[in-house]
Amino acid sequence: GGDVLIKNTILKSDHFPGCQNMKLTPLIDGAPNFRQVRGLPVYGVAIPTVKGLRTVLDVLGAGRGGRKVLWHNMREEPVIYINGAPYVVRESTNPLANLEYTGIDRARVEQMEDRLKADILAEAQVMHNTILVADEDDNFNVINKWESVTEVDVQTPLEVYAELQADGYDVDYFRVPVTDEKAPKERDCDELVRRCWNPTPGAAVVFNCQMGRGRTTTGMIIGSILMLERLKRSPDGQEHIPAWFPSHDGGSRMLLPTSAEGEVKAVCFACW
Repeated sequence: GGDVLIKNTILKSDHFPGCQNMKLTPLIDGAPNFRQVRGLPVYGVAIPTVKGLRTVLDVLGAGRGGRKVLWHNMREEPVIYINGAPYVVRESTNPLANLEYTGIDRARVEQMEDRLKADILAEAQVMHNTILVADEDDNFNVINKWESVTEVDVQTPLEVYAELQADGYDVDYFRVPVTDEKAPKERDCDELVRRCWNPTPGAAVVFNCQMGRGRTTTGMIIGSILMLERLKRSPDGQEHIPAWFPSHDGGSRMLLPTSAEGEVKAVCFACW
């Protein structure tokens, strides 16, 4: 066993049958549940494959000389890319359940990803440049398969985004580790405020978790509320506030009475 890929653990594929909500558009191969908050440059997506990530950045116009993208990975689990697909560590006896790392910070989870890469490469060297991984079939049965790997085929998320930057994509990647079904910690909210309060004009703000649902939607809500609050305070911001937002003035220049609760509910609705 290694430091992260220890005895009685396996590498499990992140994507599985049925993780895509077929009502969402556009449907992007390798980037399930991609969507936009209506009227705002705020987006959510499941963890993408490398190919899916490139497609999302192309859709957002982030190619050389194009739009800036602030990308936030909301996962606390160490993730590794093998041949362009994302994998996580799971217990071999419970391969469908996330391992929790509650309270882990960004530096620690990224160190774990570095060590996980080293574990995989060490094991692959022993196994003639192959590594055993687990997938799911359409009946949610876990199926083992061998993946051929060399050093260039195993990448941490940081390495994937660095490669995209080297290819000319203007993407600024940041990890915000949040436990599934739990609220972000105060320090995480502070980081999101720092990044989302006053982004580069025209920038896209993107959030991902595993399936692009819980933690992604939380990030989208935080990003949207920050953006809307800033628009409300801006002299010409009112004309950019989406019509669905409770304090939208409808062209009357008289703000409708609203409540924080009503605003949050409206943002939640707009995220899907």
